[in-house]
Amino acid sequence: MGAFDKTTFTDHGDIRVLHVPAELEVYTAPSLREASVNAVNDGRYHLLVDLSQTTFIDSTGWGVLVGMRNRVGRYGGTMRLAGPISGGVNSGLKITGLANVFEIVGSVEVAIGAGDEG
Repeated sequence: MGAFDKTTFTDHGDIRVLHVPAELEVYTAPSLREASVNAVNDGRYHLLVDLSQTTFIDSTGWGVLVGMRNRVGRYGGTMRLAGPISGGVNSGLKITGLANVFEIVGSVEVAIGAGDEG
């Protein structure tokens, strides 16, 4: 595993941005799950998932994303995906039907500029 196989984060007001590795799969998804659990434990209920570097997501990764959405939802929080989203990830969103579940924004900068309401 390389240096960018783990999810990192930055905070912008009330929003925690989770920066996802190039591949979100069985080996890297636990890092994203842990980062989202830590965010909620820190009282951060508005998550923005930065997929701008992500080119592949497997079923484990999709499951973690859905679980994150459900977790923050229990606290009245929000979770959005930010791109630009690669063709493969975009296809996965459409094939799984998750394109209709997640709010998707063009970039982290656009989402952060939209305010801290999540």
